[in-house]
Amino acid sequence: MTEKPRDLKFAEQKAPKDELSGRAAQFKESGRFGRQAPQEEPKEESRPGRGAIVAIGVSGALLFAGACTNEVLDISPDAGTSACETTEVSTRCSVDTPNHKVCMVYEGNAVEIDGIRFTAKEIAPEGRATDFDYEVRDELLECERTGDAGTVHFGEEVDLTIGGQPFKMRAPTVTAGTATAPGWAELDVEKVVDEPPQPAACPEEATRCEDDEFGRTCEVREGKAVLYDGYLWEVSDLSLDYGTGMFSLTVIDPESDCGVVSALARVHEGESVSRIAVGAFFYALDAQTVQAVYDPHSAKIRISREVSYCEAVDIPVECDVGTESGLDSIRCPLYTNMGAIKFGNILFAIDRMYRDTDGVDRVDLRIYDAAMGCSPQGGRTVGEFEVSEPIDVGLYRYQITVGTIDRSTGTADVRITRELKMCGGVETNGILNVGEWVSTPSGYKLRLDDVTRDGNSGAFTILDASDNEVTRFVLGRHEMEFISPLGMQIRANEVVGGMLLISKWADVTISECE
Repeated sequence: MTEKPRDLKFAEQKAPKDELSGRAAQFKESGRFGRQAPQEEPKEESRPGRGAIVAIGVSGALLFAGACTNEVLDISPDAGTSACETTEVSTRCSVDTPNHKVCMVYEGNAVEIDGIRFTAKEIAPEGRATDFDYEVRDELLECERTGDAGTVHFGEEVDLTIGGQPFKMRAPTVTAGTATAPGWAELDVEKVVDEPPQPAACPEEATRCEDDEFGRTCEVREGKAVLYDGYLWEVSDLSLDYGTGMFSLTVIDPESDCGVVSALARVHEGESVSRIAVGAFFYALDAQTVQAVYDPHSAKIRISREVSYCEAVDIPVECDVGTESGLDSIRCPLYTNMGAIKFGNILFAIDRMYRDTDGVDRVDLRIYDAAMGCSPQGGRTVGEFEVSEPIDVGLYRYQITVGTIDRSTGTADVRITRELKMCGGVETNGILNVGEWVSTPSGYKLRLDDVTRDGNSGAFTILDASDNEVTRFVLGRHEMEFISPLGMQIRANEVVGGMLLISKWADVTISECE
């Protein structure tokens, strides 16, 4: 069969064969140029609810705002269908930065970063697993497919290296198709760079702001930022999307050399975005108005704190709690999707689940102290059937053992043990009636607020030198509480109840840790 000529516009841009060099010359010598395009194979009829395969392709074409399709290579119908056939690029992205995109894709949709295209082929019928393959699409090499990346499951992360550039690919959400609706997936693709994107300097703060009980509302010009909860929320790239104003939002930490901690792309006028994770909290953004017609461009936005991670997380209920050899322990199934094990006031949650280059399944665990405003306490990476290094949080030393990891369902069998860690600093003793307090050498006061009638527990408050409340807690007889920010350990040696206030008292010991 005689191959028909390619599109003239594309053909005119190609160098003569005798002028080709580098990779093209190698393929010229191998005789791979000039071969006939493959015959078009009959396409399998798409069925809703099949597995999802993601293809990665290289394209030199430009993406335009609002464009859904991207012609990569125009080949006449008789020449067959190449791997560079038209693909629909998704524009429904919650994150859209040069190095990171999180987009909703249906079968046949793609996410593109640096000319490499990740295309969903089929959605898994069980709605939990997504299969991926990838192909490098190169016009010079006639879009030859170069390999297969295997399988990636719901909730896991896959590492890919394409042309020497590493990428991370995740499937946070996978929904199977039905008889009436196609399957879809949320595809998270990140180009791995040595350093996270950093602005040249922290943006200037907006001044036209109003604060209320739950948030802050500001009119902010393009390139400026709203200061809220210690973070700078910068508004940039104001433009029109089919007549509707939109902008990009970047969250910057001024205390970390203006480092970028979160980003949103394509926030439209009138849109509300919730569950923006920044630090230990979730935030909400309301784009009230966007003026992107006349200079200077500006937007009126409202930012508010929703809940902390500790308040929003789902706590597993199928847990075995036991005590052996003086070690407290808890064992639960732990999930990647907003699940956590709560052990006392400490929460253990899976940040990500993945298979490393040695073929070992692993989980990255985050640790939070719910008693201290859900403050992060570090984390640990643990492989399947491995035991972590100990980690000290508050009054206890914790160790994490991971059993079976099931990446297809995003679950791991996790057992956590804790051992009481003694504090060997200066001690202060006191016997307190209700309303009385004892002072510590560092200037804090421990006050007894009340005792239950049966004497099982007492309610305490810690005050600073100005009598401002620092924290409250409840202790039973022989129980201890560790106040992490103060480096203070408190033990209730005895708690006595009664009908009258004068008959209620507690014997306490305060240790200031070194």
